[in-house]
Amino acid sequence: MGLGFRWFKDYKILRESYLVFGSCYYDEFSIDFIDSDETSHSYYNVGLVCDLFENTTGVSFPKLPNEEWIDSKDYKLNLIKPSDISTYCEMILNGTEVDNIDMRSRFEWFKNLSDDGYYIAYDYN
Repeated sequence: MGLGFRWFKDYKILRESYLVFGSCYYDEFSIDFIDSDETSHSYYNVGLVCDLFENTTGVSFPKLPNEEWIDSKDYKLNLIKPSDISTYCEMILNGTEVDNIDMRSRFEWFKNLSDDGYYIAYDYN
């Protein structure tokens, strides 16, 4: 078991309303990822990636919110532009720490996804 990792070109917040107890409506929001795919990474490796990313760039690795936190169709995900992720990955790949934790291929993959215009993020944990 691990933590979900997603890459996507864009997203939409979807709203679904449900009738509850016959008289009031309950709104539920979800994220629709556009041109997306996903996989999972072990929690240990997620920790290595996030620590190296933050220690090198001073920025937290993007994480998606728990969908229960989304309160409107106008909710904005806290993402980092693909061009910025690409720059951050280049910084990491130019260092030696990435080899010390055996994550060079992971950051090369992140950079390639970002260069292709994909947002990347881990699921909420």
